[in-house]
Amino acid sequence: MNQLQQYADETEKRWTTNAQISTTPELLHHHYQFMGRLQHAILLQENVLRASEDRVKLAQQQLLQAEFRIASLKQVLVKRQAEVEKRLQRRDQKQMDEFASMQILRQVRQKLEHNHEH
Repeated sequence: MNQLQQYADETEKRWTTNAQISTTPELLHHHYQFMGRLQHAILLQENVLRASEDRVKLAQQQLLQAEFRIASLKQVLVKRQAEVEKRLQRRDQKQMDEFASMQILRQVRQKLEHNHEH
């Protein structure tokens, strides 16, 4: 982009210097046509560049939104994993309590049976 603008500036300087020495209306006409096309090409490139910058900005915004969404989903996942772990711990504790109760009940029965036998 800068190269095109530099080229246009240099061409205009050369033309101004040479035109002071000698020029014809036809040559002047061609020069203005050429400079017009060159300026048009520069504008087109600037538009392409702006459009690319807009696409990059949009992509960055979408990326940021996606990263926020991922962070939110990770928090939900951590919370649900903690809930599952808590349920598993409660289940394990309940099973251990039931097992301990059964053992105590068995021991009491054995004592009672042992006491009845004597």
